[in-house]
Amino acid sequence: MKENSTRKNSLVNAVTLARIPLTGFGIVCLYQYGRSVDSQWVLLFLATSVLVFFSDFIDGRLARRWDVCSDNGAKLDLFCDSFYIFASLLTMSLFGLSSPWVLLIMVYKLFEFIALSQIKRKFFNDESFYYYDKFGRVLSALFYVTPVLLLILHEISPYQWKCTLRLYTEILFVLTIISSGAKFISMRKSFDYVPEQKRS
Repeated sequence: MKENSTRKNSLVNAVTLARIPLTGFGIVCLYQYGRSVDSQWVLLFLATSVLVFFSDFIDGRLARRWDVCSDNGAKLDLFCDSFYIFASLLTMSLFGLSSPWVLLIMVYKLFEFIALSQIKRKFFNDESFYYYDKFGRVLSALFYVTPVLLLILHEISPYQWKCTLRLYTEILFVLTIISSGAKFISMRKSFDYVPEQKRS
């Protein structure tokens, strides 16, 4: 029984880790597009991103179905997701297809997510490794598809690209502020119910 569970867990992790080579190929596509502005590279990156998203969807479904969810699996999932997002955006920034500010916003949100998750687990006896909230999930999904959205927007409006990118960055910034504010308020309210001895 234990051997079967280990095999299932290894399969789920393999599906998760598939995002690493897929991301590597996606970076090649972005690099080639940045140099040539050839739309075929956009299509290849979009196809690769769909496979990345499918991997993210299927590994979670399998883990829950086979009851092999774990902290290590959650950490691996977050690492592979973050690798795709940050590697893609960093490459795009080098060619003016994204902004360093977009990358900075997402780095901030990642560290906030990890920090608040640790606090929630320590003080609120939460069994899950990460702290999810409804608005945060929506914003995370937006971050996840941002490389794809920016690439499509660049293809649609290359001549108004600077204005489009600035507007997209401002929207992300506002949504991040709202999300962070709501999350801190929720955490503060929850903290009022924590016994005094556990806060120390």
